[in-house]
Amino acid sequence: MKKPEDNGLFVYLSPFRHDFWLCFVLAIPAMSLVMASVLYLESAIMGDVSIRWFPSIFADSLWFTFGSVFQQGSTWLPREQGSRFLVAGWWFLTVIVSATYTGNLIAALAVPRTVMPVQTLEDLARQTTYKYGPVDGTAIYSLIKESSYHVYERLWRNSIQYPENTVKNHRDGLERVMTDNFIYMGELSGVAPVVFDDCRYAIGSERFFPSGYAFTFPKDDPYLPLFNERIASLVENGLIQRWREIYYPKNKCVSHQRTRTQDPANAEQFQGALAMLCAGVVAATLTLLGEVYLRTVRRLRRLQRNWTV
Repeated sequence: MKKPEDNGLFVYLSPFRHDFWLCFVLAIPAMSLVMASVLYLESAIMGDVSIRWFPSIFADSLWFTFGSVFQQGSTWLPREQGSRFLVAGWWFLTVIVSATYTGNLIAALAVPRTVMPVQTLEDLARQTTYKYGPVDGTAIYSLIKESSYHVYERLWRNSIQYPENTVKNHRDGLERVMTDNFIYMGELSGVAPVVFDDCRYAIGSERFFPSGYAFTFPKDDPYLPLFNERIASLVENGLIQRWREIYYPKNKCVSHQRTRTQDPANAEQFQGALAMLCAGVVAATLTLLGEVYLRTVRRLRRLQRNWTV
């Protein structure tokens, strides 16, 4: 693929994936709504005569929830046990998220690098910016077309099945990479002389189709066993590897292709913190139900005493 240009405009969003940002932003008003509901119900259960209008409670909860994301204190704190459990769970989540964001952001700013939008086949199948495809009729084309692996099926369905997304040869694929939003899928040995010398190209990190070299012999050729023996001897003695180091194209762009060393954090990595938040919600709910029960029992006992008297 064509090497993307450095863009530092959105570097402050790079520590997390887009789906996590969306979930976390939506979690703030959702958490505020839950907290406001718990506070309102606790005030009603306790018979607080100074109970406020629900939108006012929600506004205070929203500001408190938002401020805790930035590790800011507040003059307003919940007084009842149920809402305190809820706040403790939210604080635990925000501490983990804040620490992770700070660490990833420092790494991103300390080591500026070109962020490659596609590194693996999973990345390629998930994105919608680039079209992609191999040379029509090659082994890679047949592999993706006939495979039942879910990633290959998505690659075929999203792009490769369309004739306009395949190319005629390596040169055609590399030219299209430079002139269009296109990612060429081909054997590294076929494109190495070009992409190792022209640093405008970038190579993905996943090698999904290892290819080799072979010599063709007629069937039952008497020289085939001798040839196999000699080739095996060359491999064992290290001569093949030595010749590869001497004659195979050298990658002149290694220092220029600085790719991401740390993937952005996603929601799956915060399962423990989310579990603590859920535990806080459960504890708050159970405490609220306990308060309702105790309040009801006390009221019934009070009524029973008055009836007896």
